[in-house]
Amino acid sequence: IIYEYFTKGKNSLILHRYIFKELALSMLAILLVLLLISLGESFVGFLSDAAQGKIPVSFVGRSLWLTVPYLLTILLPLALFLCIVFTIGRLYADSEMVVMQAVGYGSTAIMRVTMFLALLSMCFAAYLNFYLSPKSLEELNRLSAAGQTSYLLESLDAGQFYESADKQTILFLGAKNTSMGYFENTVLFERPLVLSNNSAAVIDNIDSNDWTTIVAKRAYQNVDSDSGMLYITMEDGQRYKGTPGRADYEIIYFESFKYQTGIQIEEEARQNESSTSSIALWERGRHDDMVELYWRLAITLVLGVAGFCAVGISKLKPRQGRFDRFFQAVLMIIIYFNLLMLVKGRLSSGEWPLWLNFWPVHFLFLVFGFWMLARSEYWGERFKYFLNLRRSNVR
Repeated sequence: IIYEYFTKGKNSLILHRYIFKELALSMLAILLVLLLISLGESFVGFLSDAAQGKIPVSFVGRSLWLTVPYLLTILLPLALFLCIVFTIGRLYADSEMVVMQAVGYGSTAIMRVTMFLALLSMCFAAYLNFYLSPKSLEELNRLSAAGQTSYLLESLDAGQFYESADKQTILFLGAKNTSMGYFENTVLFERPLVLSNNSAAVIDNIDSNDWTTIVAKRAYQNVDSDSGMLYITMEDGQRYKGTPGRADYEIIYFESFKYQTGIQIEEEARQNESSTSSIALWERGRHDDMVELYWRLAITLVLGVAGFCAVGISKLKPRQGRFDRFFQAVLMIIIYFNLLMLVKGRLSSGEWPLWLNFWPVHFLFLVFGFWMLARSEYWGERFKYFLNLRRSNVR
């Protein structure tokens, strides 16, 4: 049924296929260029994080790959809009549209082809916005958290002593087992603390109190899921407490011992609405969750509204160049996205009613699309005919 409506007769089938092919190829080319530019910027950001020690270098490639679905959700409307403006504008500039209109292939047929492409793009965008993008962002957050937890030990060399920033502990790492992800024969020295005026201070005189020495066969890192606190877990070892030079040592044998590093993984890296599945957002039903759901729906509907507006903008006069409407098209899509972002901010802060969400913005640009279509030859002539008919009846 959809195919029959799309073709609308065998005589126009060749033109339908020709225009659809030109639109699809142009959209893929624009989308590829925009995606490469965006990935290049993201790649620089991930490299900067790796250089600062936020993530391991080995995580850069996978992190870059996981950002692709999210980038596609933003770039798809822009690619569709520009491909329609460029392709239909080229048909007008090369006088191909004049020939098509001479054989009865007018603006209605062009609208039918472009909206069919917009419908396919909306289906793909819905899959990205409601399923694939949240899933990839969740995996990216998990990878980022894993990078923060694993970078400390991964960045250290075996056979070296490392002192903490507060000078309370000294860590010695033995042989590094890269395949299993832990260090062997690890030793942890804890300096004694003294309480003074409800504050702890490190005692520099080692003879004034007891030292604690922890020796373990294996050591690795993990994060507490509730607090986000980073721990060093030491297994199969002994804990010695006493003063050097004396025989009153306290020895405790343990299978597992967790040492709190004082490093806490950011809550933002562990959980946010953009990386939560759509089903989970709907089930929780909080204000921020509904804003995120409405945002995903709005980004999907942008494809249909932008495709509708692009047909009217792409109409060129006989002596205009094919890129004459480029600035107007880019300005429109920038205003569209900025208004959506403005409404999203108002929704998040509670200054905009949730039931209204993004519909006024879509309606505004639908009106703009109808106005642009009214300026074109096909719809403009019928609008003028309707006005003249009304005036004649009034007289």
